[in-house]
Amino acid sequence: MVLLLLVTVGCSRPATGRGDQAAEVQLTVQVTPGPRVGDNLLQVEVLGGEPARLEVEATMSHAGMTPVLAPLTRVEGARWQAPLKLTMAGDWILILRGELKDGRKLERQIPLPGVVASP
Repeated sequence: MVLLLLVTVGCSRPATGRGDQAAEVQLTVQVTPGPRVGDNLLQVEVLGGEPARLEVEATMSHAGMTPVLAPLTRVEGARWQAPLKLTMAGDWILILRGELKDGRKLERQIPLPGVVASP
């Protein structure tokens, strides 16, 4: 199973009070092979801006779980990726943070519902 999330300006929102200074930037997010508990690959395509750096914080939708942090690396053109090890079944939230080459901050919160236990 492959989960593909298209996050656009209309359905993304800042994750914290710091704000998102790059509202025109669109992200396409893909989690393979799951999302499932254990090892996944997070792939992000960035359209409308050029990041200098990107990182992800994956956190459960409820309090008490340690977040999973990972830097993303550019693999080709606008595509970035990171290994993502999810530690529990349930609903997660991906918080993508970065900085564009022009210095503006990028921060998006993306729901990742229904993470299942590994087979």
